[in-house]
Amino acid sequence: MQGTAHDESDLDGIVVSESFRDVLQHERFPLVRKRIRTEYSIDYLCYTPEEYERMKTRSSVLESALSGPHQAVFGTV
Repeated sequence: MQGTAHDESDLDGIVVSESFRDVLQHERFPLVRKRIRTEYSIDYLCYTPEEYERMKTRSSVLESALSGPHQAVFGTV
């Protein structure tokens, strides 16, 4: 979904890493939050490369993020 940002808006960040291979899905978000410190409210969607390839056409959140006008690509985490 895309809309207008307001004071309580958050960002969705997609993190794809081989490091998640042996980490349970619910344990990934806290790991990323510890490594990426920011003052912004960010929800991280954390995938292995294979999960990402499988999910990018099945998840409406991923589809929206990948087709939206605001994208950034960073290096490794």
